[in-house]
Amino acid sequence: MKELCHFRLKDKTTLSFETIPVEVKQNYVKTKPLQNYSSTYFFLSIAHNQLNTFIDLTGFEPCVILYFDDNLFFEGASYYSVSSTSFYCIQTQSKNIILAKLPQDLPLNSLLNISTLKETLNFISYENFLSR
Repeated sequence: MKELCHFRLKDKTTLSFETIPVEVKQNYVKTKPLQNYSSTYFFLSIAHNQLNTFIDLTGFEPCVILYFDDNLFFEGASYYSVSSTSFYCIQTQSKNIILAKLPQDLPLNSLLNISTLKETLNFISYENFLSR
């Protein structure tokens, strides 16, 4: 279930972390079902044709959300810092997203891209997480 994901930094070094790759075919994603897994990193590959994806972080652990373009180059990050039962949802056009539970060890100011080929990862269908 877990895969190694390699992150290339601007100084040409590489950091590797165990990640759970998840393929999402819906435009609305609840992250709470992912919380039951021991992984700190989740790679969400958005596989629908809608322009936007809504990511519902309600009840999820504090995390950083990393956005990557189609070539897996780092585009930006945002933080979800309070785990609560209040509704909290973000909207994004990004099709490659990493959820990294806090605290995390990635130096965001030096992050360049994901050097793992997306085709080599074994993505798990998001529906599998909903059925558990």
